[in-house]
Amino acid sequence: MIWRLHARNLAFVVALLGGCEPRAGSAPQAGSGSQTAVTTEAGDEVEIRLAGRPKKLEPVEITVVAPENVAAAQAHIDMPAMPMHVAPTTLEPQGNGRFKGILVFTMSGEWVLQLRLSDPKGTTVVERRYDID
Repeated sequence: MIWRLHARNLAFVVALLGGCEPRAGSAPQAGSGSQTAVTTEAGDEVEIRLAGRPKKLEPVEITVVAPENVAAAQAHIDMPAMPMHVAPTTLEPQGNGRFKGILVFTMSGEWVLQLRLSDPKGTTVVERRYDID
């Protein structure tokens, strides 16, 4: 019985260290470059890219590829377990639905990235979770 508990704990540690793929719905480990596609309620696909492996207190570039009718994009990051009240980052338009900006994660742990995409019809919010080292 004790052996089973140790085996379960070992499996958990291996999963935390990246020895297996994250389960559906879990927060992905932002690696050497993280790319994620998110579908909005309207069915549009939005691509989110984080350059490099984000670490606490180190700036990381975010690139968002949205439908071409999106005129403005804003990124807001926060920790669900410990709200940090980080000011939103306005992403700079690059043309053709692309936006870029810099994010700084101030602590290790799970973070929620919330993108606010504005087009002539209104504002759409998409969300993605990340585990930051």
